[in-house]
Amino acid sequence: QNIAKGIVNDILKSNNDSSAAFLGTRVARLHLDEGTKRWTLVGTSGEAAFHDTPNNIVQDIQQRQQSADRDEDGNVILGDPCGYDGIILTDVSSSFGKWHRASAGVPESFATRVRRRVGARVPLFSAMIAFETESGIPVDAVSFDNDIVWFAAKSNSKPGMIPEKDASKECWTIVSTPEYAMAKIEETPMQDPKTGEF
Repeated sequence: QNIAKGIVNDILKSNNDSSAAFLGTRVARLHLDEGTKRWTLVGTSGEAAFHDTPNNIVQDIQQRQQSADRDEDGNVILGDPCGYDGIILTDVSSSFGKWHRASAGVPESFATRVRRRVGARVPLFSAMIAFETESGIPVDAVSFDNDIVWFAAKSNSKPGMIPEKDASKECWTIVSTPEYAMAKIEETPMQDPKTGEF
């Protein structure tokens, strides 16, 4: 995790014009141009990027957002419209099928290989809590021996995670145990059992 944090921090600090950060954006689809063998990234932002936004609201947002710099679903083309020679996926959820909102539209041939290698995926829930001032907690992360909470990490300890205007607030991300998440998922499914909509 420290290596990844260092890489992201170095990229954000660099003055390299070829680097761009798309904050508040989720990759919704990848497209490989068979002619050029280059990848185009398509993203969605705002409320449409949240995993729990109902499909009807996402579709309404996408219809209103259609423009020249967006694809047919109203998603933004990220970065170079000519595409990239390669991409790096850092979240295994991005290789899930359309049933999961975190899916990045990874080609099924690649997604199948990822799922075979990773094996069973465990669900987790997370919540962010913001304090108006410093909490006084003397660590950046803590784990718990608890049936509900697995660990918590201070977001302020990660460079670039908290916008400058909110830097005086202290934010913690709390992550559930897999067992708690499974119980809640079984209690309240993510998708409508008849239509498959979120």
